[in-house]
Amino acid sequence: MDKSEHSPLSHIPVESLSLRLARSTIRMQHDAGWKIDKLNPVHDLIICLSGQISYRVGESAEPVLLSPGDGMLIPALTRFRGVNAGDAPILGIAQHFSLELFRQGDLIRQMALRPVVRMPNWEVLESLIWHFRQNAPRDRTTLAQHHLFMVLLLAYLEEAFVEWQVVRSVPE
Repeated sequence: MDKSEHSPLSHIPVESLSLRLARSTIRMQHDAGWKIDKLNPVHDLIICLSGQISYRVGESAEPVLLSPGDGMLIPALTRFRGVNAGDAPILGIAQHFSLELFRQGDLIRQMALRPVVRMPNWEVLESLIWHFRQNAPRDRTTLAQHHLFMVLLLAYLEEAFVEWQVVRSVPE
């Protein structure tokens, strides 16, 4: 059987997903002294193309390491701290986004995900990511960028998925 038949997203109708890119793609290019300490209002998918990045996400005391071919999702409203973990420059992409299901709620919040995964089919996706990075306008998002990112996001989600979570609404 094909792996996609058992994908956590295989039964979700195409028209039920609403992807919004919150800004243009960040073309990561950071030298050895780079560091960041930030919180974003939306999710952030980071994919490393070269170098190594060490991140501490949320209240976790344990750093995670991204190497070329690794992807990591930082959930919305989660503080993260990152540093270049080597002497070589970091190259990669970071995309801020939201993904809603039936325009009713955040699909990512409903998924338990491994924080860092090796991107599947790296020999195919690597050239797509380089293309995505090179051709992303700095001042806007485009239809092509939107669709290319959906391919990358779905690849990450399928690889990182652990289980569905029950999201409880807060009483009013």
